[in-house]
Amino acid sequence: GMDLERANRYFETVELDPRPKVWPDGSVEGADWDFMGTNLLRTLLDFSKSDRLSAEAKAHLTAMFTGWVQHAQSNPRQKHFKDNDRAARYPAIFTENHDLMCLTIGYFGEVLAARDAGNHEAQLAQSLSWRFRRGWTEWHSPCYQNVYLSALLILADHAPNAIVRQGASDLANVQLAERAALSICGYLGGPFSRGYDAHIVNDRNDSYLPAMWMAFGLPDKEDCLLQAPAHFASSGFEPHPAVIELAGMPARTPTAYYRGTRDCSTRKEAPRRTICYYNTPHVSMGSMRACGSQFQARFFNIMFAADPSRSLRTYLRDSGKPSPWYPRHERGEVVQHQNWLIARGGLVEEGGLAAEPAGAFRVYRVRKGLCAHLALAPDLHVFQVGDLDMYADSAAFVASLSVPAKEGGVVRARTSGGDNLVVDLTDMSMTVNGRPGHDWSNQLHAGPWLFAEWDRGKIDLRAGSAGASFSDEILRRLVPE
Repeated sequence: GMDLERANRYFETVELDPRPKVWPDGSVEGADWDFMGTNLLRTLLDFSKSDRLSAEAKAHLTAMFTGWVQHAQSNPRQKHFKDNDRAARYPAIFTENHDLMCLTIGYFGEVLAARDAGNHEAQLAQSLSWRFRRGWTEWHSPCYQNVYLSALLILADHAPNAIVRQGASDLANVQLAERAALSICGYLGGPFSRGYDAHIVNDRNDSYLPAMWMAFGLPDKEDCLLQAPAHFASSGFEPHPAVIELAGMPARTPTAYYRGTRDCSTRKEAPRRTICYYNTPHVSMGSMRACGSQFQARFFNIMFAADPSRSLRTYLRDSGKPSPWYPRHERGEVVQHQNWLIARGGLVEEGGLAAEPAGAFRVYRVRKGLCAHLALAPDLHVFQVGDLDMYADSAAFVASLSVPAKEGGVVRARTSGGDNLVVDLTDMSMTVNGRPGHDWSNQLHAGPWLFAEWDRGKIDLRAGSAGASFSDEILRRLVPE
């Protein structure tokens, strides 16, 4: 039930969390107060005209946001967490979820104080525009894209400027469309930038799942719904009909091959990695083409739709770059072409997966999902996927496969689709039928349902009979030349 009296006592006295955060290396800094700040801002804006929120609570929260700069000046992370004078940066000042939260809070601080918010509108427009043009640096993040979406929805619901509202709404559609296009049964396997152990090992622990469920009714189970994001549940935002149509496409598409580029220009990572997904309704193989390290990343996995807690990947510890932030700083050496993937590291079988020997291969099966595995060396693994909608049985699947050969630092292979591959193990570069086969850096999205050129600012969605285009065109009107 509701206890309005108790709730109002809280909102009449709440302060941003002043407790210090102690990191593993012993350094101390202020708490990430912008997370809490966006939650409080949503409360104030949603109930600003309701008598459920007391006048005292409204006054207290309004004073918090109109005087927000004072909190920034007293915060040990002032260099990262400025607010009313915060500017859009590329790459992000810290990470883009913090940038957007702080810009949003600072924007409404000006609005609530009846001050000129034009500079904030320009900064927000520039920050949002980069996402249309270059995607997210925290791409596919199980946790941080959810946080970013929360700030977007505040802007979509409450920004006084119609251009900001529309830009935020369109970008929310783009984020949901990416998820819908690459997920199977609502679950997103494959690579991501910035996640944690619980996300890496089990795709049921994806905190974006509640948004997928509320937007599309996917998945049909209640994973994570106890932590459903209140921002999405209370927002008036509704996905575009074409995005809703797209969400149903993976389940009825026999095979979907996606390629694209993701931006990694944050902290010490090299910018722009190419990614690809080969999905069927029963198995997902997704990877980030890599030959290097990255902070809090998952470079690839093979996930089974019937049980997303069961997956395959490799783990390669980057002992040369110990991180005080995160002790399992990982290295990825992986490249993929369609349903064929090679990766270095130790084999990791999550969720109790076990394989059966089948000739030269070991075959994993989860209901109709199939994956053949071959170890060319203890730390070098080849994976090929298919499903029982394509093949009569596991034996027919194995019969379609060719055994790759390792010759010194080169692996030669032939895919089940008939492509001839050559992989140079020194840098995980690949040729496909004699041509480079892993670089799509001029494409943000390259099908089958999403299409966008890098840095153009326009994403086209084509899903069955539905279609839509989302762009930063109107946002650019607010960005100074």
